[in-house]
Amino acid sequence: MKKTIVIIICLLLAVCLAISATSAEEATEAVLIGAASESEDAAAADEEERDIFALPWDELTPQEQQRRAEVEAFEKDPGLREELAKEAENAKRDYETYKLNGSVTLSVIEKAVLSNNLTVLGIEENIAMIDEIDYDELLDDLRKAINTLSDAEWALMSLSGTPYADSYRLDQISSQSDTLNDQYDDIKSGKMQRDNDATVRMLRSTEKQLVMAAENLFMTQKGLELTDSGLERQLAALGRTGKELNLRYQKGQISRLALSEYENGVTQLKSGKETLEMNISLLSMQLRNLLGTDLGRALVLKEPSLPSGRLLAAMSLEDDLATAKKNSYQLYDARKSYLEAEKDWKDVRYDYGDKPDGDDYRRGEHQWKNAQYTYDATVNSFELSFRGLYYKVKDCEQIITAAQSAQATAEKQYQAAKLKAEYGQISQNELLKAADDLSEAKDKVKSAGYDLISAYNNYRHAVNDGIIN
Repeated sequence: MKKTIVIIICLLLAVCLAISATSAEEATEAVLIGAASESEDAAAADEEERDIFALPWDELTPQEQQRRAEVEAFEKDPGLREELAKEAENAKRDYETYKLNGSVTLSVIEKAVLSNNLTVLGIEENIAMIDEIDYDELLDDLRKAINTLSDAEWALMSLSGTPYADSYRLDQISSQSDTLNDQYDDIKSGKMQRDNDATVRMLRSTEKQLVMAAENLFMTQKGLELTDSGLERQLAALGRTGKELNLRYQKGQISRLALSEYENGVTQLKSGKETLEMNISLLSMQLRNLLGTDLGRALVLKEPSLPSGRLLAAMSLEDDLATAKKNSYQLYDARKSYLEAEKDWKDVRYDYGDKPDGDDYRRGEHQWKNAQYTYDATVNSFELSFRGLYYKVKDCEQIITAAQSAQATAEKQYQAAKLKAEYGQISQNELLKAADDLSEAKDKVKSAGYDLISAYNNYRHAVNDGIIN
């Protein structure tokens, strides 16, 4: 009779263990990838119109925060709405042109990256997977798995002290049960939901960083192309100088060494130009990769437009800084770490009660203070970097003004040189030198413009996306 009972218990145990293993694996997989779909009630709630002005800022999505910030800016300057609407319309038109002939403007890069970049597409799938999680269904799956493991654990414990006891398997089931219970508690408390929201926010920030990388590549390539045209102009000037030096050499006015030094200078300049053009080609391929287009596709980078005076005037250091801090994932993550450290510190103080003593207590206090200092340092660093971006834009404004003044002077000097050349007062080479000086002045204005565009673009990303480049 006793033998029969033991056999029955063993059979029951085997069934429980098989069920527990299957249920635990299914529950763990559900936690990692989420349920197949959200409930209809949750979907309906998401479709309801949200009042972005009534909700607290921290409860808004990054897109809603940007929309609210824009509306508030429009209230300060109504003409800003019309200008931004025109920019958006032009960007939409430019994107269609880009798809047809590969003509790239700065305004199309964001849409191109977010629509076609392979890394971004992978990120969107991860976000969609998180969005598909049905936490109610997940709780139900975990509850069932926990109950199954409890049954198996009880069956194993009932065999304690018998030849059929399996302490290793019992420990394994207990560990699985603890893990699932922790996951269950995380969902019930909202921790898993908050962690997933933080993950989505991080992924969105990563997408914006890829957009910024593509925009910076665009501006870098435009700058290198400008440098290349300057080198071409220098080579042309050296060619004119070479003719003069050869004539002087033939007349015995200069040595062969002097002529060789000139020829070596030309060789070095040509070599530097070839290296520069190779780097431009590499940058172009990197830009194609970020845009998500074929690496062999021909792209034409169009001239970017300077930010308007209205957009520059709308910059407000303190208001924009406040918006940037709200939109920053870096600060969000830093504060999240600080709050977790603060919670751990509260738990330590609760455990010790009225007797704050011991190594664990002092270590916990130091960890909490370290978290405070780390968070404050992160905020200070962010604010310092943001203010640097603001003043960089302002500095670029005055630099371009100075460059335009220099260009106006060079224009007058060139006109004077033309007049002198007509009367035979200067040589043709001197006239060409004045023309080169004018071209160089124009390039400096264009280069200063590129710097202003880049600085303002980085500033807007800092405000709208909370990303400090």
